[in-house]
Amino acid sequence: MTDDPAEMVTSRELRARGIPARTQRRLVQRGEWYQVVPGVIACHPVGRLDFVRASLLRAGPRAALSHRTAAELWLDRELTSVVHVGVPSGVTISGCDGVRYHQLKHWRPPARWHGLEVVEPAVAAAQVAADDEAEADRRALVTALVQRRLTTAADVAEVARFAPRRRFGQIGRLVEEVLAGAESGPEAAFWRAQVEHRMPLPTLNHPLAGGARRLDGYLEALRAGYEVQSREHHAGTWLADTARMAEIVVHHAVVLLPILVPDIDHRLDSLLADLESFWRTRAHDLGVAVPRHVPPTRWRP
Repeated sequence: MTDDPAEMVTSRELRARGIPARTQRRLVQRGEWYQVVPGVIACHPVGRLDFVRASLLRAGPRAALSHRTAAELWLDRELTSVVHVGVPSGVTISGCDGVRYHQLKHWRPPARWHGLEVVEPAVAAAQVAADDEAEADRRALVTALVQRRLTTAADVAEVARFAPRRRFGQIGRLVEEVLAGAESGPEAAFWRAQVEHRMPLPTLNHPLAGGARRLDGYLEALRAGYEVQSREHHAGTWLADTARMAEIVVHHAVVLLPILVPDIDHRLDSLLADLESFWRTRAHDLGVAVPRHVPPTRWRP
């Protein structure tokens, strides 16, 4: 490569190849080359994934995509936020438009995603849990990584011990939810609300006899449970889902309450009251007491 960076390279590498900084600046100003991020140049306009690669290239060796960026890559989702790059503690790289660089005190060798260095899914989940975004957004990513079997709740809990101590409170909430068995944001949010209202806590994603069916929430003492229904995941499967719920009622003798995600989002207090009434009615029909509230095990790093 002489005067044509056929692929993205650092400005430092171009200088080492005999192309001084003033020549690089001139070619960028003339529109023949493109500065993707400070210190990284390409010979053509770049797309979103190229921008991600350039952000990583700028950080040098022992850098890895991290936080929300890593989570979205592992989940094969469109990248929706600023690119996050992690570097070992002591390495200082200034941020730039569209990129944040994080010093990671507990550095773990990264994995590979389509040729890119990316922190492992458990690390990404712990980083997301400790981030500044809204809890619902963080919860959705953490539960999705576990639900897709990209990591486990136990691994997330282990890695989270190395997160900033000041973040342990918010991290603990999400870790406790995945340890309880939540595999989606709405499931976790609904379970958390039941914890805070000191209601009897169901087993989450409980396998029924034979293991072919699982319930989103199940109280064994009442042989009753609930299923969380969302337009996103159930709009095209409502016939199969209805048949599945009927099968559970008929073949497993479990009474079910459908829970709608919009109700979790917009009328949570009324929904909790409905659930309490459902448990009481079921207990009365069986002639048993409603199970008492047993606080979940707290996550302690």
